[in-house]
Amino acid sequence: MRRIHILIPVTCLLLLTAPGGHLNAAPAAGSAPGTGKASASKRVKVEIPPQDLTYAEQTPKAQREEGRRLFKKGNQAFEQRAVDNAYKYYKAAYKLWPHPRVLFNIAVSLGFLSRPLESARTFHKVLRYGPEPITKHRYKQAVERYIELMGQLTTLVVTCSDAGAKLFIDGKPVGTAPMKRKVTLGPGTHMVTATLAGKVPYSAQVRLEPGELKSITVAMEAFSDRVRWRSVSRYHWYVPTLATIAAVVLTAGGGAMLGWGRSDIDKLQQQVDDISRPDPQTPFVYDTNREDTAVALQKAGFATLGLAGAAAVTAVVLWILRKKKVRYTVGAGGSSGVKIRF
Repeated sequence: MRRIHILIPVTCLLLLTAPGGHLNAAPAAGSAPGTGKASASKRVKVEIPPQDLTYAEQTPKAQREEGRRLFKKGNQAFEQRAVDNAYKYYKAAYKLWPHPRVLFNIAVSLGFLSRPLESARTFHKVLRYGPEPITKHRYKQAVERYIELMGQLTTLVVTCSDAGAKLFIDGKPVGTAPMKRKVTLGPGTHMVTATLAGKVPYSAQVRLEPGELKSITVAMEAFSDRVRWRSVSRYHWYVPTLATIAAVVLTAGGGAMLGWGRSDIDKLQQQVDDISRPDPQTPFVYDTNREDTAVALQKAGFATLGLAGAAAVTAVVLWILRKKKVRYTVGAGGSSGVKIRF
């Protein structure tokens, strides 16, 4: 007799046959729990959700049959390890036929797709229906998988007593205060924020380890009535600096031109005196171009010095006006947020 070898995969892809042969439900995913470092905070005490939902068949027959057909196609895809396609079929089936057994398979698929937070939330809803619509065996599987997933995830208890405050975690709304709410999150760093008219915006980072239970109390703070002042710049420092440099350069250039013109005139006068001193009546040749050039040079020097004076006045004014005082208010304590009024 030949020996038949049966290979059983690690994930145990065995289908569970539902009563009446209408439904097949896939097993829970068997991924290992997280191995994050334990925090000093409390560990999550997993509580099984209360059985506060009941399922009554109200789906029209034709729609129900189409949902079953899609559900079976999802099971076939799951058997072939095409979990992504199976999840899509299950979602489509649940939209037509919202039966807790379909929801069970959606939760299982999410676990295989490495989406533990969504899987845990889906199992939570499944457990609220109790064992009757999904059978006791599947209910037991859902309980075990839910406990395992919650050991990988984290729980943050958010408390706020400021009425009307809107709270967010990672940008997603949590609710409106007053409230005390447990929120299941993935491990890692999360941002808790809150807003309320007339209050300083609140923000805080919370680091959560796998399986950790941590609490945070959001307390909104009023803006301070005290007015404070601070100096701000109207423009960059290089604007008055350029005006200062221009004043210095123009002053040096104007002074140099004035000095050269005065020196040329003095030399020209000395030459005239040297020629006319022995005999004042003796005619001599006088070069007027030299005198005109020297005079023009002095005029240009005076004009340049005038520009330098204007540049200096501009620089002084720019330095004086560069800074201005503005008022602002800060929230009491100053750590949760700042609002500046100009």
